[in-house]
Amino acid sequence: GNAVISINPLPASFIVNGGGSYCDGLAGLPVGLNGSNVGINYELYLNGSATGNIISGTGNAISFGNQTTAGTYTVIATSVPAGCTSTMIGSVSISIFENPTAFAGDDFETPHGTSNTLSGSATGGSTSYSYTWAPAAYLIDPNVQNPSTIVLYDTVTYYLTVTDKITGCIDKDTVILNVVGGPLQMISTTAIPDTICLGDSIQLITLASGGSGA
Repeated sequence: GNAVISINPLPASFIVNGGGSYCDGLAGLPVGLNGSNVGINYELYLNGSATGNIISGTGNAISFGNQTTAGTYTVIATSVPAGCTSTMIGSVSISIFENPTAFAGDDFETPHGTSNTLSGSATGGSTSYSYTWAPAAYLIDPNVQNPSTIVLYDTVTYYLTVTDKITGCIDKDTVILNVVGGPLQMISTTAIPDTICLGDSIQLITLASGGSGA
């Protein structure tokens, strides 16, 4: 007798695209193919293991959506229903940058009508940072690590943004500089006794308010 053998073609090859690097905590990065064919299923693999993320071909480019796990991504195509498979061209990698951790210092106090200095710091990331403070109107220079404030008459909340110079990742923190006391005012001055003879001395008693109270 005769046997009829059908040879099914392998899925056509397309190029894996996407990937890159992103800052921890963000939405990840897309991975996809620059094309696809109808009747072909495309599955995403991470570090050689199937992810279960399967997309049916559309005849156009396809995306597997944003991926949030670091590693190397590849794609295997499977024809339906023949089951023939083909690995797509290339791979992409995703890496995750560590964010810096900003610290604007502990809340502290300053007397009414004085200036003070803020103390910013950061850890993590690449250890190369830039510092930006707000509100800038209440600072001499808002773009240094430890800026001096202007003379303050009211409590101010300062906001610190630390940017990793290498990765661009950021973190934020706040510090409250509490202004204590108020304007120094003289309430009254009393002389005891209030009448003296030439050459005698008296005691003057002055009552004041405001300031630090000390």
